[in-house]
Amino acid sequence: MQDVRYLMNGYLNMQYIITHSHGMRVWLIGGRGIGKTYGALQYCLEQGKPFLYMRRTKDQIENMTRDYFNPFKSLAPDWLINVEAMGKAGGRFYTGDPDDKDSQQTRGVMLALSGIAALRGFDMSDYDLGVFDEAIPEQHEPQRRGEGYALLNALETINRNRELQGRRAFQMLLLANANTLNSRILAETGDSSIIQRMNASGKTFYDSPAVTVWIFNDSPISERKKDQALYSNQRGRFADMALRNEFGDDTSQIRAADLRQYRARAVLGDMVVWRSRQTASRYHITRLDDAPAGALNGVRTFTDDARGRKECKAALPFLGIAYTQNRVTFSDYALKFSFEDFIY
Repeated sequence: MQDVRYLMNGYLNMQYIITHSHGMRVWLIGGRGIGKTYGALQYCLEQGKPFLYMRRTKDQIENMTRDYFNPFKSLAPDWLINVEAMGKAGGRFYTGDPDDKDSQQTRGVMLALSGIAALRGFDMSDYDLGVFDEAIPEQHEPQRRGEGYALLNALETINRNRELQGRRAFQMLLLANANTLNSRILAETGDSSIIQRMNASGKTFYDSPAVTVWIFNDSPISERKKDQALYSNQRGRFADMALRNEFGDDTSQIRAADLRQYRARAVLGDMVVWRSRQTASRYHITRLDDAPAGALNGVRTFTDDARGRKECKAALPFLGIAYTQNRVTFSDYALKFSFEDFIY
């Protein structure tokens, strides 16, 4: 029986996928070359309305606004899309003759997540869709604190009050390979916890008004690609990500814990540090909301700001040592980022 998530040629069935996604953030996580970018851009163009194309950094967008790196190039000859820069962190894409302004029709704008804060207040009420390409960075790429919050702020600016007006919420299609769960965007939006639970349970689809997640780990294209020259002798991390769509993160520090076996040691912002009653040098980190009633009475709290983090480092220097010695565990992956921000 044909899997409706894929077309007969094996590529993603973007029409089916997007129309069955109800979240504002729609994650499409799959191996290399299975039709995520091509399919998403083609679908958005076919809707006939302007849409947003986003990348994480200004450098990436600057490259995308050059003809040589035009992300729409693969859609030719069906779509002949030109690109041009507009400022340092953005650009536009359009149809028509580059030398004839009168013939040009803008099909959308290109923005960098890292520069979108400077554009607060801009009106995108006529935009219903966005494509965030390479939303999960590769492991070697630097990340900036607050990337996830920047995305949430961008979605608030774009969406505004359209739902109060009876309109459907703006949707951002977040395209990614299974590079790493160690992503600021995943952690700060809370989406890493969802993906972590999906991986543990073997589920490949999650849908809610806030976020939809599709995990494509059985792509027919990936199956065909495994005998290509690049993958013929690849059995490690790269092939796991590119073909089998498997996250290769070390999750040995992520686990559930019986908090009855721990005593609350400190509150760090919206996290609680628990010390083992059996082994005093071991700690477990949970979210503040998970603390049982009365468990935090008399426990010192450090605020999630520069002053609070400075006071935490001075008062609890042993936490950094315990972390480097692998004596700290976490109830979910996203907490690792928040914890590191406090102790480093």
